[in-house]
Amino acid sequence: MTDALHHTPFGSPSAAMPRVEHTPAGIRIRGLRSPSPQTQTIAEQCAAALETGTAILARDDLSLKDVTRVVYIIEGAADFPSCFPLLRQVFSNFSPSLTFMWVKSMTPAGVKIELELCVEAEPV
Repeated sequence: MTDALHHTPFGSPSAAMPRVEHTPAGIRIRGLRSPSPQTQTIAEQCAAALETGTAILARDDLSLKDVTRVVYIIEGAADFPSCFPLLRQVFSNFSPSLTFMWVKSMTPAGVKIELELCVEAEPV
């Protein structure tokens, strides 16, 4: 079963709305971005995306501590280290698996990072 907040292809201008999928394997939240990236650094955009993800997880009584995998989609690698202090703070007591994807450009212009959070369901 899929509970989507918004269905759009990746990279389209309206893809700023996160997409939530509930499956037997768990929950996946795609398209986590800052709502106003044009004036923000990559670290500020990352913080805004994590804040949105935290709110979505809370609707299912979950938190970032339940996240088992994080996908970072970034436009450029040079500025990504500025996110490290925030990521160390958020993920200091647990270590979800990480995937990084570098892309040439993001849509809309100004977006520097997009996150995907995955939570695996507990075995029954």
